[in-house]
Amino acid sequence: MKRSLRNYALLLCLLLFAGMSAHAQCEIDSTVANLPPGLYPNVLSDAQGCEFYEEVITFRLPRDTMVSFGGAILTLPFLSFTIIDVEGLPPGMDWICNLDSLDCFYEVNPDNPDPDTLGCVRIFGTPEVPGFYPLGVTVLARLRVAGEQTVPFEISLNVQPCVFTSDCYTFAVSEVCTPATLTLSNNVPSMGVEGFSYKWEISGPDNFLFISEEEDPTIPPLESGGEYIIRYDATVDTVGTVLTQAIIESVNCNDLLDAGDIYWLLKDSSGTEYFSTAGQELSNAGNDTPIVTNIPETVLPPGVYEFQVWDNDDFFLDPDDDGCADGRDNGEAGVVFTIPLPDSLLAGDTLKLTNQGLSVSLMFNRPVTNFSCSDTFHIYARPEVPQIEMDGDTVLCEGESVLLSTGVVADSLQWFFDGQALETAHSSSLEVSAPGLYSVEAINLGGLCSAASANIEIEQVLVDPPMIDFDSNRTVFVLNAQPDLSYEWFDHAGPIGTGDSLELSTSSAVRAQAIDVASGCRSALSDSLVAILAGRFDEATLIQSWTVYPNPSQGNFRLRAELHRPQSVKLHIKDLFGRTVYSKSYHRPVQQIDEQISLPHLARGMYLITLEFEAGTASRKVLLH
Repeated sequence: MKRSLRNYALLLCLLLFAGMSAHAQCEIDSTVANLPPGLYPNVLSDAQGCEFYEEVITFRLPRDTMVSFGGAILTLPFLSFTIIDVEGLPPGMDWICNLDSLDCFYEVNPDNPDPDTLGCVRIFGTPEVPGFYPLGVTVLARLRVAGEQTVPFEISLNVQPCVFTSDCYTFAVSEVCTPATLTLSNNVPSMGVEGFSYKWEISGPDNFLFISEEEDPTIPPLESGGEYIIRYDATVDTVGTVLTQAIIESVNCNDLLDAGDIYWLLKDSSGTEYFSTAGQELSNAGNDTPIVTNIPETVLPPGVYEFQVWDNDDFFLDPDDDGCADGRDNGEAGVVFTIPLPDSLLAGDTLKLTNQGLSVSLMFNRPVTNFSCSDTFHIYARPEVPQIEMDGDTVLCEGESVLLSTGVVADSLQWFFDGQALETAHSSSLEVSAPGLYSVEAINLGGLCSAASANIEIEQVLVDPPMIDFDSNRTVFVLNAQPDLSYEWFDHAGPIGTGDSLELSTSSAVRAQAIDVASGCRSALSDSLVAILAGRFDEATLIQSWTVYPNPSQGNFRLRAELHRPQSVKLHIKDLFGRTVYSKSYHRPVQQIDEQISLPHLARGMYLITLEFEAGTASRKVLLH
């Protein structure tokens, strides 16, 4: 008989459901009403694989909860609960709640005169694949103030291996996927009695062959996917040898007046008498041969036996009985045989024995019971354990990503992030940027066999942008510089130096960037800082006064400057990135500057007006809004 664990389970499931409603709702355990809110029972009983299973979980829902809000502890009432799903059930199993027609909606609103604080879920079906299954009951809770919240409840179900029984043996397979363990239990046990013999033969794919004559052998692990065959033979030979019939073919015995009476007896070598017909003579001398006697079945233990035939003489005429072998008084009367008999006689052959004139045929029986059974089952190949390769490093900087890939061959792949399946990640590669644990599971659809990789941890180094300041003279510096960070400085044209601080040679808008020394990861650029240098010349020695008005403005403003003496001057206006947005040169020496500047197209923000002299520069800030 051929068996596939999966097909057998499906057939059994159909038979069980043929006479019953598969979607019968559960009944609430009323005793739970006196217990705290929760699931009862919170530990499910084990399920036997390939057999129908059902368990009812009764739950008591809370009426309210306590939350912290604005430093105060508030008691908020629940309005309702909805059971969304029971996730992680084994193949072949389903669930239903007692309010299935209402989509498992339970109203616990304090205004409801009959609140649904008790409910139940019935888990049922025929599990096909043994194993340990963590289950998640997802409940949607609605609060009067806080709105909806998803609340998970964890529970588990253990499915034992499927068990199959025949007249010869009971067998169970630990899993439907490789490697699996085949457990055998002999249903023809010897109970320590001699005379039992066994032969087991287990064959399978990749030349798997196991042969044993043990009563309950231990089978090596089944490591290849494919069809396996169990062949079993048992011989029960415990009764021994039984003498069933004696036929006296001819005798050599007679007495006076031809009135001999024959009887026979059977003795072992110690003289113990097993059978005797003395007193119940079988014949008048030898005229009626062959003489047939059917014998009640009695086991003859191993040993030497003598079958004796005598002629019963009349005591007064001749007190000594005649032996029917030589015909003399107290003469030879028997034939000898040994137990156990040759194997050729076990099938009902006749043992013929002769001694002089005595010829005897003895029929024996040795009851032997034979058992033969065969079964077939299928184990599905588990895919190779995936190995994850990386196109990059496990330590990422902000904004970087790395490509994870696997070369395993399987029907399907599933990537995981921090233990949770990524819904659309089923290809051989995955580009990741978020820190966490990543793994991939290879799945063969036959038997839903899977193998998971080890976790790969992706780390991310985040470096905060530095805070910078200016000493109002010539130096910009990092506030609270860290020893594990280095720093690089930039103006509008690019890098201008490194270090915790930097001495500038000209007024400029600068930014800084922090660099993690260990990983090389960089922060974003800091906010721009406008540094107007002092100390190259005394501004008052060149400029008597200068103003910018209105300031702030919408892009139209007037610049007026009174110089102490005529000088060559260059006028520049730059944004905070150091880019020049306006420029004018006074090629002939001037002592007064009066410019109406119109820049309404510029973006709002801070700008730097610079007057550049041969001896140095002077700057003012203008704000466009």
